Amino acid sequence: MMAAIIAIVAATILYPLFNESLIIGRQSADRNSIEAATSLDLSWIKRYAKFWKMKSGPYPLDNSHTKSSDTFQISPVLEYECANSDLTTTNLSQQFINDAVSIANTTNDVTPKLPYSFSATANSPIPITNLSPGYTLSRTVDASNANRIYVVYKVTSTNDRPINFVREASVALESVAWCTPT
Repeated sequence: MMAAIIAIVAATILYPLFNESLIIGRQSADRNSIEAATSLDLSWIKRYAKFWKMKSGPYPLDNSHTKSSDTFQISPVLEYECANSDLTTTNLSQQFINDAVSIANTTNDVTPKLPYSFSATANSPIPITNLSPGYTLSRTVDASNANRIYVVYKVTSTNDRPINFVREASVALESVAWCTPT
């Protein structure tokens, strides 16, 4: 009888600690999933920004944003197809976003590939398959600067255990260096 009472008291004391450790472990797994999804998304944006409008060089992209045997060239000389040579009146970052949104990720050759279509609407959700219910990772893209884009990632939560996560990045468009005003 005494052993049963001790076991009940011990279980009563240890259960909250065990339960809390399970919750902390799940939050850690969620944070790792969020970090991985953010890194993949930002890597894709940076990679696309590097080769956007490139006509020749190590990884040229044709107008449909795919490499083919006809358009792929290995050239030591970088050449860009300038969207508009007048940078004073043209916002290249908005053109970049419009082109990025038009890509079908199943056919493009921008690696790493995204498992979803790029979206630049305010607070675009980024799907994560193994994220606990109640958490949402979203991305906001700001194209107010003509030469670069600003990307902000945030996690929102509808449950009682929020994950504080914000990542901000500035991505320069390589073509700006080559597309100079006339």
